[in-house]
Amino acid sequence: MRHFVSGAFALLCLCSISGIARAAEPQFAYCSVNDAGGRNIWVSQIFPAPPNTDPLGNELATEFHAYVGTLGGSGDKSCVVAPRQALEDLRVKIAGIMGRRSFGIRVYKWHDVQWMPSAAMYARTAPAPAVASDSYVYCRTADSDVRKLVTSAVFTATLPARSNGEYYGTLTRYAQAFARSAAASYGVAPDALCIGSDTQAEADKSRNDYRHAFPFTGIKIIEMPWTPDPALASPPAAAVQRSMPVANAPANAKPAAGASDDVEAEFWGRIGKSRQIADYKDYLAAFPQGRHAPIARMEIRRLGGTVDANVAAPAAPVVQAPQVPTDDDALSRRVASEKFFQIPAGNGVPIERSGTRMIGTIPVLTKVQVRRTAGGNQCQLRSESTAGSGGTSATTTVDGSAWAGLLPLDSAIHSASAYGASEFTVHTVSVDALQGQPFPLVEGGTFGYTFVQKTVMATGNPIESTITTQCMVGATASGTLQCTQTFSNPGLKPQQLRMHWDGAVGCFVQDLGNP
Repeated sequence: MRHFVSGAFALLCLCSISGIARAAEPQFAYCSVNDAGGRNIWVSQIFPAPPNTDPLGNELATEFHAYVGTLGGSGDKSCVVAPRQALEDLRVKIAGIMGRRSFGIRVYKWHDVQWMPSAAMYARTAPAPAVASDSYVYCRTADSDVRKLVTSAVFTATLPARSNGEYYGTLTRYAQAFARSAAASYGVAPDALCIGSDTQAEADKSRNDYRHAFPFTGIKIIEMPWTPDPALASPPAAAVQRSMPVANAPANAKPAAGASDDVEAEFWGRIGKSRQIADYKDYLAAFPQGRHAPIARMEIRRLGGTVDANVAAPAAPVVQAPQVPTDDDALSRRVASEKFFQIPAGNGVPIERSGTRMIGTIPVLTKVQVRRTAGGNQCQLRSESTAGSGGTSATTTVDGSAWAGLLPLDSAIHSASAYGASEFTVHTVSVDALQGQPFPLVEGGTFGYTFVQKTVMATGNPIESTITTQCMVGATASGTLQCTQTFSNPGLKPQQLRMHWDGAVGCFVQDLGNP
């Protein structure tokens, strides 16, 4: 079941999937440099991706940008890595968008560039190390209501590699601090964005292009003297501590002698694709509270085994739902008492479902376990979604998820791939604008609601998102719902969700074979 998540989690999933392809398909790439100010775009042909290319093509983009510089071009650089057919389709679509005419004038001038990566990239036998480096950063915020555009000057900051999630976590903390300063000084909305570039020239061009993007009368452009507090370069300790609450290890469960994160990673790297129950039990014996322990327990059950009590998490196939925190008494009371959230009782028997859907050219296999809370109106969910296959796959696990009808309450989320891992929690803090009633399900009936979720990541301050959900009931025989979710986060497109009411378990379950 795809989890109803905040903008941060949705962005994380999209980023993870976009860089993954089935291992059986050769990987190709093409690169572009987009000059928004000059309305020019330079685009390479499609070429075989060098071995060990990172999924975002950052090194390729840097090389291509340098080459475009010799042609007199500059701008925002990017590369796309995917199977050839997907790239051909995407390149044609981009060309169609950039080649449109407005009032008889072509919006962008398209430059085809015959370019290949350097021989050194093709000769490389190991991934390039992900190291921190100096970046050139500026921050900006535009508020059309008060007609002000506030930017910082370009400053230098040491940021992690772009393939490290902390790169974006640091920029997010910078943006939040800049937004607070701009709001206090100039009365603009407390919302901002910070952009990192590899060179001073790239940063200057990006900043100037954005400042010139507001030619209409009345927008006041303000440069605010601002540099980030050095403390913002590291994630807050409190956010790390509360990002993934875990149960205390059983008293008799001890880590292997000398166990460390590196040892655990190597252990899992050797057995992570195993089909032997004993391998996963060995992992749990060494790392009972390890990063991959939930996946190991699920694999043991999937392969027909049982999890030993002395290394197991709670014995139920789905972990108990987290309780709504005491500071959310209003939400807790609404969920417990209002008719909108009172779903019909089921028989209490857990169900398991699995299905595969395609996101672009990427197959996504999802396995879920769902059950109803005894004596309550909440459902509990555990899911595992694997995008792609082989060494380039990425797995996202949602553990301890509690739902009240179609309203998600709490979840702990872990996402891992060959390129790194991230962990965070998602918690609903309020719900409002209830419309209609879900039950009884009547074909053609509609209902909706708006809720606010808080995402706590190890790489930054909590992020809140407002999500509006609208649902229509389809055929009542199967209790089908077609729901649309829209997000307050800029850049996130609405999501379409197809749900089914499962009367046996007494919960809603997503159609796992559809996006």
